Amino acid sequence: MGVSTRSTERAARLLGQASDELIAAVEQGEVPLFHAEEVLGLPKGKQCQAARKLARDKERAALAAKYRPKHEGDLRGFTLRFGQGSDDPREEAEHVRHIAAAARSCAKALLTVRAGWLSRARLEMAHLVPPLEEAVRAARATQDSVAALLEAVEKLAGPRAGEDAT
Repeated sequence: MGVSTRSTERAARLLGQASDELIAAVEQGEVPLFHAEEVLGLPKGKQCQAARKLARDKERAALAAKYRPKHEGDLRGFTLRFGQGSDDPREEAEHVRHIAAAARSCAKALLTVRAGWLSRARLEMAHLVPPLEEAVRAARATQDSVAALLEAVEKLAGPRAGEDAT
């Protein structure tokens, strides 16, 4: 039939201990069976809501882990990870911290390119120096703007876990 023994055992426990609402949510595919099993110790009136929240939180954590930057300034998957926005100011502050790191990385990379081009005095690239200088100015301006945004968001969010509220 294609159903594991473990899933059958979970389903039996669910039928014996879960609220009707939770059972219906599992049957309709709204809540995975293993998340429903994790909330069976709660009062029946709170089980379904807790299971839905657990599923949502674990899905969000999995996405965050999947798209976590590999190094400072890496924004691969940024829109997938943060594009939904959040109601939590602390989470939004974390998003802006990643943007700030990317802005710093961009500015550093452009400065490195500029230094390399100028040190070699490559004549064939001389015409590219003015647009590069403009890119460096823009990157620095973006870095400053994002730093100001981060400061404002962090004020709204309050202190990070483990920090004093001084």
